[in-house]
Amino acid sequence: MKKQSKRLSKRLRNEIDFEYVGELDEQEKRAATFYEYARHCNPLKEFVSELRQAGAFCKDKAETSNLELLGRLNSKSRIWHNYQLYGLAVSNDFPKKPFKDNKAARGIFASKSIYYGIEVMSRIPWPAVIGGWVKNRNTEDALIDLRNWSGTSTLHAIAIPWRYSNEQLGKMFLELLRTLRPENLPEPNNVGRKGSYENLGVLDMLNQLAAYRLQQAGRNFDSDGHIYTTEKGWDKAIGIAKDRIEGMADHPFFGYSSEENSGIKSAVL
Repeated sequence: MKKQSKRLSKRLRNEIDFEYVGELDEQEKRAATFYEYARHCNPLKEFVSELRQAGAFCKDKAETSNLELLGRLNSKSRIWHNYQLYGLAVSNDFPKKPFKDNKAARGIFASKSIYYGIEVMSRIPWPAVIGGWVKNRNTEDALIDLRNWSGTSTLHAIAIPWRYSNEQLGKMFLELLRTLRPENLPEPNNVGRKGSYENLGVLDMLNQLAAYRLQQAGRNFDSDGHIYTTEKGWDKAIGIAKDRIEGMADHPFFGYSSEENSGIKSAVL
């Protein structure tokens, strides 16, 4: 993002500064984008506030077993996955602070890429696997949780002989992939742009949001629209951001519907 006008307040400059996003991995980039847009979606903010008041996701509050609350969570699951709602509800600085200044949110959102419209390779610490999915659970429930978490991914324990070079290890892994790939998920001929995580466009989405925030703060293209080269592009960006914010209450932000999962079983994580 280009240098902004010095006339902008420190707070507004902070609200439109998304340069840090370029240093994040893909799931963090999309988590940050979801979070920043969520700060403008009134229905989502109101629902998060209701969840907090009802004690959702808090193990020490009796209200979390409320069937009505669970029903409301399930009613929203097509649009907002409970993991997304959990990330917002337990981040006390939402919606006041940006994602980059909300340490709680950054620690929660980064690990669940499938809820932000993509799947990427992930590292899963074994203590998390054993403690979160297996301990005090029967095998069937643990396997169901693993399938729900992984989407079209599969989880494997792989021994890596680090005495070899990265290039040699890469060739070994390529051979291993041919063995591990499930028969029901054959190798695609060409994933195209939609299947590529290198062209996800989140920076464009954030630039559009920056223009929207500037416009909401009373700024215009002549004074602060230099994110875009033309006033037409500036106006279009603001309109797209506005439509995207309004659409957050009607359909999944990144097109991923949590109905593909097994549904919400508990309001307590």
